[in-house]
Amino acid sequence: MNLIMNAVQAMDKSDGIIRIGTEDVGDSVIIEIEDNGMGIPEENFPKLFSPFFTTKPVGEGTGLGLAISYGIIQKHAGKIDVQTELGKGSVFTIRIPMKNQIQVTEGSKLAVTEAPSVRPSESKWPKNGARS
Repeated sequence: MNLIMNAVQAMDKSDGIIRIGTEDVGDSVIIEIEDNGMGIPEENFPKLFSPFFTTKPVGEGTGLGLAISYGIIQKHAGKIDVQTELGKGSVFTIRIPMKNQIQVTEGSKLAVTEAPSVRPSESKWPKNGARS
């Protein structure tokens, strides 16, 4: 839900589009959340999933949405990647294994093994908002 709310807030135009898709790829499920909002500036890439990082004005955001989403995805042995282009929008791709592939014993902690990938990309959105 946090990813969807971020997508909504990234669009300050009346013709904003959010696409949500899922795909079964054998041993995993892929969830994509795509918007044609403002995109994410490159200087924000390193801190995008950090707790309390926000680009919203004081009092309008806690900066916990993406950090919480990242934590939930990690606890399910999943991975999240972001492709974004300024002025064109972003695509958040989540991959979660269908079967729990991590053995957790009582008292153990889950270790983060791979940082999320955040990178600029070519936009999938033509100027009229329809996906190519």
